[in-house]
Formats: sequence, C-alpha cells, structure tokens
Amino acid sequence: MISIQDNTPLGEFFPPPATRTKNYLSKLANAAFIKEYSQFFTAGINGRYKLLQHDSYSYRDKDIINSLRFLVEDKRIKLYAFAIMQDHIHLIWQMQPLIHPQHVQRDFLKYTAQQIKLDLQRNNPEALTHFETDANDRAYQFWKRRSLSIELRTDKVYQQKLDYIPARPVRRALESGKGWNL
Repeated sequence: MISIQDNTPLGEFFPPPATRTKNYLSKLANAAFIKEYSQFFTAGINGRYKLLQHDSYSYRDKDIINSLRFLVEDKRIKLYAFAIMQDHIHLIWQMQPLIHPQHVQRDFLKYTAQQIKLDLQRNNPEALTHFETDANDRAYQFWKRRSLSIELRTDKVYQQKLDYIPARPVRRALESGKGWNL
C-alpha cells in the first residue's frame, strides 16, 4: 500500500471496496451513470496560484501521481493520460464497474488538497492565507469548486482530448518563452 510522508495510509482517504456496505453497493448498482465511457477531467487550483509547479522543496506533483497510482492499484480507475500543469491538472480516466465518477473525483481532490495543505504548512505557511475559506466543512479551499468532467463518447472526441493533454504543457512553455525541457 502506498502511504504519504507522515505514514498516513492512503486508504484512510480512499476507503477500500471491502468497507463499503451492501446498501452502498446496491445504490451504486442502480445509479444512473455510464461506466464504459472514459472521462476527460480537469481540476484547477483556486485563484490560479501555481501550487503544482515542481521546485526544490515541493513535490506536490508526486503526491498527485501517487494518488493516481493508488486509484489504479486499488482498481477504481483506468488511467489513460494526464498532465500536471502549474495551476491545474488534466486526466483521461475511466471508472471501474460499481465505482461512481463523482466519488472518485471527490476523494482524489480531497486527498491531494490534504497533501497540498501539509506541504504548505511545512514549507510555506504564509501561502495558506490565500486559500482560507469560510466554508463550514474546511479551513482551506485549494481546488476550484467546479471541476470539468466530460464523458468521451466518441473516438473523435477521445482522440482530441488525448492529443490535447501532452500538447498543452508544450504550448504553455513555448508561449511563455521559457522553452520546453523533457
């Protein structure tokens, strides 16, 4: 099992299938979602702050990769492509049977937000003030409230998004004049 730096098992953020109740599973089996379609998913950092850029003291991109790895190994998703930009992420993933997309998205964003918070508390506590919120259920809001999730129902749309994901970081680097490094 993959765990985070403070040795908290990822399973605490993503409850394993064995802990789901029979009622929970029967509700999922009757849920109105199509599980055979892949999804294009984009989530942005609140305020467009560049929290995901890799630097000498922060490994937030590795936390995202570890979270995705966990979801794949726990057989919740199939992951086809992803890009981690400085202020947002793009994914093409497909939910496994009986796994509801909204639940995976919620758990993924919750876990990665927790990792961002822990990293900022250790390395840049003053930056936390940018993400303070008046919400009843949290002190900080790292991800934007509305993520984009599009079912990829045709090969044409799937291919368009698949081509877009690796091209986006290259285009951003070229537009910034910094060039692109592999």
